[in-house]
Formats: sequence, structure tokens, C-alpha cells
Amino acid sequence: MSKDILVYGWYWQNNAGDDLFIDAFKKIFPQLNFIFTDQIAPQLLQSCDAIFIGGGSFLDNPIKMTEDLFSEMKKKPVFYIGVGSETNIHPMHLELLKLAKVIAIRSSINYKLIHSINENVIIVPDIVYSLIDEIEPAPIQPNSILIIPNITVVPKQNDPHWKHSAWEFFKSEFSQFLDVLVQDGHYLSFLSFYNNELGSDSWAAIELINRMEKRSSKYLLSSPTGLKNLTKLISSYEMVITQRFHGIVLSEMCGAPYLSIYHHDKLKNSDKNLGEFISFYTLNKNVLLDKFKNSLSLNSKKTLSIERDIFERLNTLVMNALFSE
Repeated sequence: MSKDILVYGWYWQNNAGDDLFIDAFKKIFPQLNFIFTDQIAPQLLQSCDAIFIGGGSFLDNPIKMTEDLFSEMKKKPVFYIGVGSETNIHPMHLELLKLAKVIAIRSSINYKLIHSINENVIIVPDIVYSLIDEIEPAPIQPNSILIIPNITVVPKQNDPHWKHSAWEFFKSEFSQFLDVLVQDGHYLSFLSFYNNELGSDSWAAIELINRMEKRSSKYLLSSPTGLKNLTKLISSYEMVITQRFHGIVLSEMCGAPYLSIYHHDKLKNSDKNLGEFISFYTLNKNVLLDKFKNSLSLNSKKTLSIERDIFERLNTLVMNALFSE
């Protein structure tokens, strides 16, 4: 007998990384029926047998729902699957974490804290890795560099001064770095992971290109959809420079050397140890060039190691908890 699961996360926002969670949940739990949402509505809550919260890094944000529904939500079996634990934890999530049947976090960050709240916590790699057998690699284009920017680092008018200063400094140093790459014979492409009416990573890309001496509209790519199209594109590049977390994940799945520019702890490292990492706030052109060269020379010799049955064990753990109700 199957169960109907409501999955809460950053869904239906035209975010290529978060949308892959849909495929991952269906792959890991083929026995279950899923409804994915970015807010908890009364009819959805009433019709589901259990609630999965995840994947993604949003424990510091409240759940989008009315206060009266929260008490009803706590009566349902709740699971946290594929969540990032590197943020602060909002009081709503603290209450639910205490009740959760299973908590699967994607790194060891704050493991002790969450374990002190609820012992039913395990560490599982980002669940998008479960899709690794479904990727379709493409031949590598020599000297090709794929850049995945992030609109969230671009300040708005009323943001604090430090955020404006950080972005202006980054644009100056990064655009100089890009001009050196072009001068050295590299071919650049910018890929936007996030595209909707409220924001697009391409907006950040345009600001960076505008700062370059060697500008070109050809740098901007159309955004493919779906795992196969994304991985076919990413695997065709000799090197990936990413400001998006799933740029790391997909690069590792494709075996592409990458450099992560981190403004958030989730981008700061990877337990797969296949990439190079540099802070958005402290980089400069010369450090970028050193990291870039190091990444190309070292990462090409590394391969992704995934414990193949780890997601099967997650399935067993969750299904046992679900059907023990």
C-alpha cells in the first residue's frame, strides 16, 4: 500500500538545482506518491499521509503557512530529507525537528546540535547524487570554461553598504580574471540556474560581462532543463566555476573540475574533495588564477566516489518509519 507524501521546499521557482530534488525523491522512494509545494495549504495538508521537508538549505526560514495550520502539521508524520544543516534553525523547524521520524542532513555541519534535538538523524549526501546513473556525458570542448553565477550576491538598493562594496570589489577582480582567461585562449560561457520574474542569475552574469574589456553576448547561454540536458552541457566543459551549490554537485557527477566561489557555508567545501574553494569576500584576480590552475591540474585526476547503497538504506529507514504508523 502506497502513501501520499507532501514535500515542502523551494519548488516551482525555476531553480535548476532545487527542481532536481523532484527527480531524486521519485528515484529514491518509488513506492510513494509525491506532491511538491513551496507553501503548506489546508487542502494539501489534509490530503497527505506524511510530510517530507527538503531538500535544500532553508532551516533558517519559517515554513510558508498560516499559524493555525502549524498545529495541524505537527500531528502528521514529519521527515527531514536532504536538508542543509549549515544555517541557523528557525523556531518552527526546531519544533518539527523534535518530532521528526527521520532527519537526513547532507553534511556533518551542526550534526551534534541536531542530534541533541533528535537522535533520529543521519548524514546522507545531497540526494541529487542518487541520479548519477542517469547522466549523459558529452565530449569535452578544449579550453572551455562554464561559469554559474548567483543573483543572491547582487545587492538591492536598500541592502547594507558592505554588500554593495563586496559586489563591486568582486566584479572588478572577477572581470579582470575573466579577461586573462580569454587572453589565454579560453572560451567562456555563463549558465543561469535560477530564472523567474523576480530574479535571474543571468542578471549577475550581465554585470560581470559589462565590466570586462573582452565583452561578448555569446558568453550567455540559454538554460537547459532536466538532468540529462544539464549534465550533457556541464560535462562538455573543461572547467566549471560555480557560485551555486548544485553547480558543485553536478560538476562532481559529471567528473568536471570545478572552482567554487562561496558566499554561503554550503558552498565552502564538499566531502567528496573534488574541487577548489575560494571566498567571495576575500578573493582577488591573482588568487583566482592560482586556484583555477590548481583545479585544472588536480581535479582532472579525481573521480567521484558514491556509496551506491546509501540511498537504498535511506529508503529502508524512511519506509520502516512510515509504515510503522
